[in-house]
Amino acid sequence: MTRETSRRQLLKGISGIGAAGVVWGKAGVGTALAGTTAGQRAADKAARRVAGQAGRAPGSVLWRAQAGTATQLTSLDLVAGYGMVYACNTPGSGSGAGRVYAFDAGTGARAWQLSGELPQPQAAGPGAVFWITIIQAGPPAGSADIVASGAAAGSTLWSFDTGRPNSSAYYADGMVIVNDYGTVTALDAGTGRRAWTSKPTSYFAMVAAEGDTLYASGYGSAGGAAADWQLVAMNASTGAQRWRFTAFTGELFGLAAGNGVVCGTWSPPPNGPYATFTVDAFDGRRLWQADSNTAVAVQAISGGFVISLNLAALTGSRTTLYARHVSSGAPAWHRTLAANVRSLTSDGEALYTGGARDNRITALAASTGKTLWTCRMGAPAQAAAAAGDVLYVIDANAGVYAIQA
Repeated sequence: MTRETSRRQLLKGISGIGAAGVVWGKAGVGTALAGTTAGQRAADKAARRVAGQAGRAPGSVLWRAQAGTATQLTSLDLVAGYGMVYACNTPGSGSGAGRVYAFDAGTGARAWQLSGELPQPQAAGPGAVFWITIIQAGPPAGSADIVASGAAAGSTLWSFDTGRPNSSAYYADGMVIVNDYGTVTALDAGTGRRAWTSKPTSYFAMVAAEGDTLYASGYGSAGGAAADWQLVAMNASTGAQRWRFTAFTGELFGLAAGNGVVCGTWSPPPNGPYATFTVDAFDGRRLWQADSNTAVAVQAISGGFVISLNLAALTGSRTTLYARHVSSGAPAWHRTLAANVRSLTSDGEALYTGGARDNRITALAASTGKTLWTCRMGAPAQAAAAAGDVLYVIDANAGVYAIQA
């Protein structure tokens, strides 16, 4: 198995959970946002007040909507923020036809819908949603366009042709950051104009952002062969490099930024222990490293804890979450969940899991791993996004839920 193949399988198998700037390369479900701004939190809370839904009990369903009709092998995803929820429903028929639906975050009223080729919503920003559509015809066939649609009516504000497949995009500090596994491009979120382009390593797997700093992880190339992994910090506005961390001797699994640190997990070849590490977000100094014989991948930084997931969950085994103190790396707690349960997303206080046949979404306290509340839906959860004090979920029947968090 090549390094590129194993990374793609990992990204498809685990959903990234978006707290404090967590971003996977693009996990297919559970789209992660690059940080939560004060403006986003204010907009989401204002929408809740207008709808008269403030103060409901945690786990209460605030509204339910429908994002079309789910079919076999349908790809379902959603993002939320700035008073809106955007859901994607792409049939698995191979036709490429799919739809993006926009809902008012406070009431669940449908604002608009539009069609695209294999649409994949990526992130919400002020007054817009940023999504990817895959161009079936060439040249080059299968390349990705980044599209910005207005939040009010869905009209196209701008589009950007990446010229490459497998691209992903994130919103951070007024920029749309495009990661196409080799090049990072920053676009002005309002106009789509290219602000800067950088290629700090040969190939990328993951990008994370917090505040005005972008973190890109990938591996270099030496004589045409894949070299060791690297982690690079860049100014999100200019692309200028701030620091580079190169103390890897294996493959990186997972990336998270928050609480003044950047965290990840890497595995030294050929069969060395998995190492969870943190580096100082300001200067890239390694702060601590904790080795484990259990194959794990960092999922999030939440509530002052680094949360990891056992990779065996990819094969249908029971899911185990592990928490370490972000300041020291000392173990805090671990909890084993049912098979097929996935980490869907998180916020500053809780982790949200779901996906099993019991159709439940469960909130776990980031500090203890204990259950805070559960909510039953009509089908297993496919993706989730936390915005403000609400959790938004899309289930296997294309039902979209707003749940009081």
